[in-house]
Amino acid sequence: MDSCSDLKLVGRCRVARDGVNCTLGGNYQNLQKHASQVAERYNTDSIDFKLTISAGRKNEQSAAESKFNQLTVDIVKEVVTIGLDDLLEADGDVTAAPITARHASPLEFHHLLQNAANENAARTETSGAENSDDTVKKETVLVDCRNVYETRIGHFEAEGVITLDPGTRAFSDLPAWFESNARKLAGKRVLMCCTGGVRCERASAYLLTLGSCFQGNDDVVQLQGGIERYLEQFGQEGFFKGKNFVFDERGESEGILRLLKEEEKGLKPSDNSCSGTIRGACCVCTTPWGEYGARARCSACRMLVLLCDTCHSKTGNEDDKAGEITNQPMMLCELCQQQRSSTCDITTISTQQGPVPYYTNTNLNLPTSLLPSTRIRILCLHGFRQTARNFQGRTSALRRRLKHVAEFVFIDAPHTVPDIYGSMNRSQQRQEKKTREIENEESSAPFFIESNGTSTSPSIRPTTSNQDQWEQKRLRRGWLVSPEQYNTPHFLPRGDDLDHEQYHHQTAGLKESLDILDNVLDTQGPWDGILGFSQGASIAALLAARECHERPTKEERRFKFVICCSGYPSPLRNKEQEKTVLMPSLHVYGATKQDKQISEPESKSLWEQFDAAKRVLLRHNAGHVIPSTRLAAARIADFIAWAREEESKEH
Repeated sequence: MDSCSDLKLVGRCRVARDGVNCTLGGNYQNLQKHASQVAERYNTDSIDFKLTISAGRKNEQSAAESKFNQLTVDIVKEVVTIGLDDLLEADGDVTAAPITARHASPLEFHHLLQNAANENAARTETSGAENSDDTVKKETVLVDCRNVYETRIGHFEAEGVITLDPGTRAFSDLPAWFESNARKLAGKRVLMCCTGGVRCERASAYLLTLGSCFQGNDDVVQLQGGIERYLEQFGQEGFFKGKNFVFDERGESEGILRLLKEEEKGLKPSDNSCSGTIRGACCVCTTPWGEYGARARCSACRMLVLLCDTCHSKTGNEDDKAGEITNQPMMLCELCQQQRSSTCDITTISTQQGPVPYYTNTNLNLPTSLLPSTRIRILCLHGFRQTARNFQGRTSALRRRLKHVAEFVFIDAPHTVPDIYGSMNRSQQRQEKKTREIENEESSAPFFIESNGTSTSPSIRPTTSNQDQWEQKRLRRGWLVSPEQYNTPHFLPRGDDLDHEQYHHQTAGLKESLDILDNVLDTQGPWDGILGFSQGASIAALLAARECHERPTKEERRFKFVICCSGYPSPLRNKEQEKTVLMPSLHVYGATKQDKQISEPESKSLWEQFDAAKRVLLRHNAGHVIPSTRLAAARIADFIAWAREEESKEH
């Protein structure tokens, strides 16, 4: 800060354990001096200082919003907020930094885009034929890691390369998009770009964690130095068309070479009169427009929207105190508009000039017009030491959000397991009380299939009046138990330390569980899918593997997809079931260190057993539970709709 203050530099600095990211403005010579001081202080020449010529601030409001009217230093968890700070293992330890994708210089990146059309054509011609060149086999796609308001004023357009726009409001939304679309990116060469390269560092690191299909040397490639470096070398003569959104007082940039060329010709720096470079449209009148000078925002979500000068002049004067436009009409961003009408798994940027069509990548309101015309049926398998009733209570909030999508049917596991008596901590007491209240509310719901198996529990259901007494006597259940627990007494004393890895030793009782589940699948269908939690997820995955092996064609299968929540690989898989499971699957589990019962590596290991083109990941921060947020429900509904679509394609 002392150096910046002495040199009269302004701007923003973010300091985090994974790095430092600064955007500074001031006298060009002073910026050069500051860069030299930083490089000398840290004894490195590896820092990428992007020095560029500025045409000046867009206006006073852009300077204030970008904090370029002062020097600001923020101490943050992540240098760019992607919401994955749990992946950073140690403060200040660069050796613990996540592995990122291979970097390609602007020139190499340009050549990759240039050659993609020929490669994709060759890939099409040689499909089905033997070819040792993986780069020819793979289709090339470009993922733009920026937010939707950034991509709307400029993006890459290369013939033969599909450019994917995740359509996010914030960078922290990107992991969910990768998880939803990993199956579509698998087997392709993924090029990535962002403004200056920092976001690609975090985004590519996360994509590489989604399986071996992204971990080859050329599977994922990121643009070194970002779009800023690319524009410095190619300007508008390259594949990037329009303007590059920047988070400083300039608002947008088109590259230093373009500015220099215009200055040499005696022209003013580029403005919106360059109609050939416009890629956006006014949100009110749809006139082609490519700058955010008005600093107008969506009336609903407050995201930046494009507003042309004509429409801006009709909205009234700016309120200097509030810094917002007064008397403005209702203006909705494209995401809020599309949230009312349609969804799109992967959004594709138009390669035509003119306004870009509006898309969104997810819909949180779950319009029934986009969901299956009839509710599907999902068989639900509870976890170890739970019951059907207990599991029903724990999924109550999620089921309410998905009531128009699916009917959830719960079944008791056949084995009673020893209850553990002793004191519970306050957190456990609150959870038990909450679950019991939910169970009481729904005790009459016709959601259950009786399955006695080896159970000694009565086949009656409790009434609300005697629910508490029933809770004291009712035994918990499991699909698998340890050999020591098989036919053991009903109660065991609570030890000081519970065995959190007991699921590794639960290998007894599989036959009884499979017999009951086979009977239910055969006699009480039709079924569309199976949802399992914890031990139930392990059993669900085992059933899916067996179903694909014993019933090769989809017409034969008794269910079409599987949802594994906080699951782990079954210790009882045989050699045939160890093959890749060719069934659509959704895997829901907690982030690193969040799930205290089943670790993330265990759940990820189960996820890797399924076909990369048919598996979807939903990663959350809620621990050993099934998340019931609106976003989680939307992701599950999207998966169900996609799984049904896949089924119809193959019929």
